[in-house]
Amino acid sequence: MSWPQNILDKFTSSDKTETTANSTSKETSDDQLAPTPTQPSSEKTGHLENNAKIQTLIPLRNLESETFSYLPHKFLSYPAESTVFIKDQPSDYLYYLWQGSIALKNEGHDDILIDDKNVRSNFPLSSGELYGTTATTLSNTLILTVSKNVPQLIAEQQDIENFDIDINLPKNLKQQAFFKDFIHNYQENTLILPSLPDIALKLRQAMKNEIGVDSAVKIIQLDPAMTAKLIQIANSPLYSPINPITNCQDAVSRLGLSTTRNLVMSLGLKQLFKCQDAKISAAMHKVWKRSLYISSLSTILAEEVGSINPDDALLAGLLCDIGIVPLLSFAADYQGEQPSLTDIKQAIPYFRAPLGQLLLTQLGFAEELTQMPFQSENWYYQHEDSQLNLIEIVILAKLHSYFGLKEADNLPCINTIPAYSKLPDNQLSSDLSLSILRQANKRIKMLMAELS
Repeated sequence: MSWPQNILDKFTSSDKTETTANSTSKETSDDQLAPTPTQPSSEKTGHLENNAKIQTLIPLRNLESETFSYLPHKFLSYPAESTVFIKDQPSDYLYYLWQGSIALKNEGHDDILIDDKNVRSNFPLSSGELYGTTATTLSNTLILTVSKNVPQLIAEQQDIENFDIDINLPKNLKQQAFFKDFIHNYQENTLILPSLPDIALKLRQAMKNEIGVDSAVKIIQLDPAMTAKLIQIANSPLYSPINPITNCQDAVSRLGLSTTRNLVMSLGLKQLFKCQDAKISAAMHKVWKRSLYISSLSTILAEEVGSINPDDALLAGLLCDIGIVPLLSFAADYQGEQPSLTDIKQAIPYFRAPLGQLLLTQLGFAEELTQMPFQSENWYYQHEDSQLNLIEIVILAKLHSYFGLKEADNLPCINTIPAYSKLPDNQLSSDLSLSILRQANKRIKMLMAELS
């Protein structure tokens, strides 16, 4: 089946689902009828051109050019004060604000106002299986709808295993000797990648054989610093100790083998963020602190959701930006002229994911974890399971980690992404804050303190 035909079939399937849902609702009694959206005043279909406007729409712009001539779509016109879709109802399409202005409403929180000149009009107004907000027009408004399957289909067309970091690198970076040398080493597989401490590798390998506490303790005690850190964490308020413990045996027993393994791996990762160059070392420290914050957010969110092991989320959150480490390490040891930190920061979005996957694969992490650098900022990632998976937990935490930073203005609203619609009882508020994480701020700080 051709790629465009695949889209067409999935889009048609969505239409059929919507029709069935509407038919079902008509059969219910009047007092059982759910609120219904406003019917558009007009509807147009036709050829969707891959023009400058389309190239601003995320993730639609990532489709191959020839696909647009096959892509079914609708332009829906609404007068002011129309309800385009309603929170918690099943989603049918991706909705983009083409012209006009709209309010995304979530009861008890401030409305999010978007007009066609706002950066956020480049993102879908909603995605996922359920609408995360209620959308109400503020003026005469034109809405573009396309298949809600587009994000998954884009993922299908991209082969991330063969991602070429040279493809889209800005010209001003490509011309620098440092980046030329770095890309050459990457392509020739000659990069010198950092390694985890022996203790972390030995414990992970041993636990593949389902060892007991005694065997784990023998391995951990080979590293006195790691032993002391585990005892400290086991005595911390994170684990609500009643009686203090003073030895590794009791620490591992209190923490459990799974938690111990993930903590040893997490603490071992910190060793990767070190170098002798003072300027690069400071940059690495910032990356580590941010990774700790994302890891802590992931842990707390996993605890609240309940379907994900918080210890797994803690480790997964630390891995999002691990791909920055090889780039910074290369800069620290570079014999020629080092790039400026500004240039390195500009290059990070192009290098972070493929380098992260390369490093994690070499370190022997499981496949799901090696995908973290690629997927953690793929806001429209959606696993087929109705429950949140580990990647989606980290995506929510990563997006939240930008709140309060200027980068947040160029990111989608958190209640418009697919992972949001899977949260039990829509636990995320629409005023761009994770209420459950704000309430857990003290615990987040404790987690960061123990791992830092």
